[in-house]
Amino acid sequence: MKILNDVILSRPVLPAFVMLGAAFGGFSAYVPDIKSQISASDGVYGMAMLVAAIGSVITMWLAPKLDVILGNRAIIILMGLFGVVFLIPTFAPVLVVFTLGMIVAQSIAGTTDVIMNARLSQIESRNGVKLMGLNHALFSFAYAISAVIAGFMRGAGVPAGEFALGVLGLAVLLAWVTTVAPKASAAIDQASDHVSVPWAIVIVPGFAIMVAFMTELASEAWSALHIERVLSASAELSALGPAILGATMGIGRLVGQYALHNVSEIKVVRLGAVISAVGALAAANGSGPVLIYTGFALLGAGVSVMVPMLFAHVGKITPEHLRTQAISRVAVIGYIGFFLGPPMMGFLSEWGTLSASFTAIAALLIVVTAVLR
Repeated sequence: MKILNDVILSRPVLPAFVMLGAAFGGFSAYVPDIKSQISASDGVYGMAMLVAAIGSVITMWLAPKLDVILGNRAIIILMGLFGVVFLIPTFAPVLVVFTLGMIVAQSIAGTTDVIMNARLSQIESRNGVKLMGLNHALFSFAYAISAVIAGFMRGAGVPAGEFALGVLGLAVLLAWVTTVAPKASAAIDQASDHVSVPWAIVIVPGFAIMVAFMTELASEAWSALHIERVLSASAELSALGPAILGATMGIGRLVGQYALHNVSEIKVVRLGAVISAVGALAAANGSGPVLIYTGFALLGAGVSVMVPMLFAHVGKITPEHLRTQAISRVAVIGYIGFFLGPPMMGFLSEWGTLSASFTAIAALLIVVTAVLR
């Protein structure tokens, strides 16, 4: 069975995708509680995420060097570190501790993401297969399941910090799974001292990934709060926002992996951006649960294919000895959106409403379709 073979090939990096998905899925469901816990308004919370973003993007630039230094155990070490550090922002009693914790947690998460995508691209190249869609789909399914579980835990009065302890246990378990998997070669750019990836190759896909990450993370971080405010929903029902996003993103990525593998990556990305823009507008302006939940479903389905397809495209057009460098540069540009999306939503919400924030996301997605044309 092809999907089983793809999972086996992905074992050196797949646990890291699952761990990050589970961590951020639960975090998204707990955002209303975390904001209350640190006594932060939308704008202040957005500023805290912005400060964390700046620090994390800087550290991601060093990911290829860290990959070489840590070698084959890079992903295992980073998974363990993330599980421990993730406790800080979730247990944080005040804004300063939360911000410092998010800087470190997002830095480790971003570095892990760069390395695991570079390793995955190498596995694809060496085995002549496509694995990006599957691995990013399992990230999304882990995100959706975690959001649902966190919603019920939050509804039962369980604090975010106790949920994070469960994430730490999962990180340890998955790190052990990674240690018994076939070793993935460290992604070393053998010619990086003499040859550099031209910026022209990475700027356009980097910008598109930036908007995709901005859409993904902004929606994940603020969907529960938007639903809670517009529909006066309970903790369990508000958690359906990030859960629906994760589920539809997982399904969309599997479709991209196995049904659209012969279609141009850029065409798929442009179509996904349009679908996601329509979903964002529906979620922003819907007045009832059906339209809002449908909007988040469309948003997730559309944005789901953008990141894995673009990473696959960059990996395909880049020589193996420069692949880590290329993916690192694309990821650094992209992760500006990954971490700036939630702050942008917070600022726009402070000045207007969350509906205006989601409308701005839709406008950016339309820009992507024009740029990629």
